[in-house]
Amino acid sequence: MSYSEIVQVLRDLLTPIFRAHIYDALIDAFGEFFVSDLDPYKHPTLFRIGVTFSTSGVFKLVRRIDQSTIIEEFNSGNALLSNCSYIFDTIVEKPETINFVYTTSTTILHCTVIEIPMVS
Repeated sequence: MSYSEIVQVLRDLLTPIFRAHIYDALIDAFGEFFVSDLDPYKHPTLFRIGVTFSTSGVFKLVRRIDQSTIIEEFNSGNALLSNCSYIFDTIVEKPETINFVYTTSTTILHCTVIEIPMVS
């Protein structure tokens, strides 16, 4: 395989994948953001999440593995400031799925999730 072919294969493997976007949406405290959990197309993968909320609160990851649910707090469990942008990363493997909750009723001003495949 030539160098340019190898570079193209790596580009194809590592190209970020747009997964979800929420804009200007009301959400109840502890209400899950997505009707269906996000699961990785490729694994392991890095999910990059960009968020902005209208009120302060704690942003949490809901990780499901088989029949178990694990709640993980972003930002060391500290409340995010209102109207400020944040970016968080989390690694997800099969058979894990993820979703998100916020500890206060708020408007999700912006939430974008992209998947960045990792070479295993």
